[in-house]
Amino acid sequence: MTSKKRLKPFDPVMHLDNEIVIREYLELARNDPDPQVYQQALQNVAKAEEAAWLNTPAVGRELEGWPSKDSGKP
Repeated sequence: MTSKKRLKPFDPVMHLDNEIVIREYLELARNDPDPQVYQQALQNVAKAEEAAWLNTPAVGRELEGWPSKDSGKP
């Protein structure tokens, strides 16, 4: 008997890491007949850009003094 392995859900946001990939991703989504595909692609790009912005050194320095959710401090 073989055991089934669960796959993690695919998150395209994790792969939208440069301008060329983003441009091609949006072009493919734009050509899909379902307009919701393009709308979701735009949302994914926005999430990827937000994640990239949050990982910049300047933002990290800015957030260093902020309490974390787990610290119990307000």
